[in-house]
Amino acid sequence: MTRSTPLPVLAGRKSPRILRRLALACGLAGFWASGMGQAGINRAWSASASASASASASASASAHTQPAPQVKQAGKKAAGPKSQAPAGKTPAKTPRKIRTPAEVLELRLQAAEQAVKAARTQEASNQAWQQAETLRKRQLSAGAELLLTEAREKSTAPDLHAALYDLSAALTLQPDAALLRRTRAEMRLASNDPTGAVQDLGIALQQDPDDPTSWFLLARTEEALHNGPAALNAFRQALKNAPLFPERTTLLHQFTLDAQGQPD
Repeated sequence: MTRSTPLPVLAGRKSPRILRRLALACGLAGFWASGMGQAGINRAWSASASASASASASASASAHTQPAPQVKQAGKKAAGPKSQAPAGKTPAKTPRKIRTPAEVLELRLQAAEQAVKAARTQEASNQAWQQAETLRKRQLSAGAELLLTEAREKSTAPDLHAALYDLSAALTLQPDAALLRRTRAEMRLASNDPTGAVQDLGIALQQDPDDPTSWFLLARTEEALHNGPAALNAFRQALKNAPLFPERTTLLHQFTLDAQGQPD
C-alpha cells in the first residue's frame, strides 16, 4: 500500500504555484461537501429573480401613471381666438344698388299708373294720367322723340304714309318703346289698316300692360274689325287700369251693345 506523502514533503518538492492550486481545490471541495456552496448559489439566484420581478413591476406601474403623450394631427392648426371688430367702429354697410336713368323712369311710370288706378276724383285721375304720358315720352331717345314729333305733325295730312314712315324709322332706333307702337297703331287704324294696328297694340301692351290708352285703342280697333266681344273686353281692361276713364258710362254702354249684336 502506497503511503501518501505529507504536504510538507510535497512542498519541498513542488513549486509554490502548484501548491496554491492544490490548496484552492481542497478548499472548494470542502465547501461543496458541507452543502453551503449550493445553498449560497440558490439564495443568490432567488435574490436575483426577486430583484428582476420588482424592477419589472416598478416599470409597469410607472408606465400606467405617466400621462399619454399628445398626438398632433397633421394638417390642423390650433384654433385661435376669433377676430372681433375694434371697439367704437360700426360694421360696413352694404352699398346700395345704383339704378340707371331708364330704371328710375320705369319705376316712376309704374307709380304714376298706380296713381291713375287709385284716383278718387276726375281731376286726380287726369293729372296722374298726364304725368304717365310725360314719363312715357321721356323714355324715348333723342332721335326717336324727334321722329315721333315729326310724325305727329304729318298726321294731319290726308296721306299718312310719311307719318307712318317716320314712326317705323323711330321703332328701328328704339323697338322696345310702347309709346311708338301705340302711336303707329293709331295712325294705321286711321289709314284703314286695323289688322296692322292690332299687331302693334299687341306688342305695345306686352311692353306696357297698364296703359289705359292702348286698351281703349284696341277696343276701337276690334270694333272696326266687327269683333264686338273682343272690343268690350278690351274696354273693360281700360277701365280696370283707369276706373275714372273719361265718358266711361257712355262708352261702356256702346261697347256692350256692339258685343250683343245690337245697333247703336
